[in-house]
Amino acid sequence: MTNMGELDSGNISGHDQGFTIVDWNGDGLLDVVTSGSKAKYELLLNEGTPTEPKLAAPRPISCDNLELWGTWRVRPAIAEIAQTAGVDRIWVDMEYIGKADRQGGMDTVQSHHGIQDIRNIRNAVSRAEVMVRINPIHDAAEEYGSSREEVDAAIKAGAQILMLPYFKTVAEVRTFVELVADRARTLLLVETPEAVEKIHEILQVPGIDEVFVGLNDLSLGYGHKFMFVPLADGTVERLSKLFAAANLPFGFGGIASLGKGMLPSECVIREHYRLGSGCTILSRSFCDVHKISDLDQVRAIFTKGIRDIR
Repeated sequence: MTNMGELDSGNISGHDQGFTIVDWNGDGLLDVVTSGSKAKYELLLNEGTPTEPKLAAPRPISCDNLELWGTWRVRPAIAEIAQTAGVDRIWVDMEYIGKADRQGGMDTVQSHHGIQDIRNIRNAVSRAEVMVRINPIHDAAEEYGSSREEVDAAIKAGAQILMLPYFKTVAEVRTFVELVADRARTLLLVETPEAVEKIHEILQVPGIDEVFVGLNDLSLGYGHKFMFVPLADGTVERLSKLFAAANLPFGFGGIASLGKGMLPSECVIREHYRLGSGCTILSRSFCDVHKISDLDQVRAIFTKGIRDIR
């Protein structure tokens, strides 16, 4: 193939691409299916001729109206290690719609987990619960299915808790609760100034089981350069009082191992205790499993780290 078009220019999501040549649409022309280090499958249709191929721009491949991703981040063995060490929930993160735009250039994790990852984790753990962050409420598009399809697929795959991120309106929360329909527990991720502004009305929606405050996106929404400003300026404290008054379990932010983190985890843990928080997320810096491949080392970090925190 002399004219590789988009493939030659490198204009494909991810890097370290692998590709397969196949007549995808049965038109007699050879097309290209790619998957890179992020395990996102994309299709480049041949719009040229058999002798002078010309590839179109890459587009995501979907299955049952859900964008197809591989399992580049999910390692069930680590989920089992975390469970044994005392972690109560294993998080599968399917959110990607709009996330790269609002967090562009930041050193944040964008996992791109998929439905198969939920199944893999559910099969790997027995005590810990499987929590899945879905995408914000959305309609179907060419690149992905609707929120209804995503919620149904996640629950069918074994999600026990569904987290709704980046909502701004009461209507989005109401739609989320209706889509879940008591088939899993619902958890709201409060991470926009708009959600904070409407939190009184939001908490009146029947069917909310838990709430979590996402410090990273919330701080971005307010224009702060330090993610812990909402904790320091009283925003999280004001929210926590409202959550407690509504008798809703809540948590916020993430923590590293003791003595580590952008803000030492001991300081953050004290705030959890003071505000009555019941949960937090272990941050990437607690144990970066993409830099540590030895499972015995991972096990040692989790065992000691969780014991020290508790």
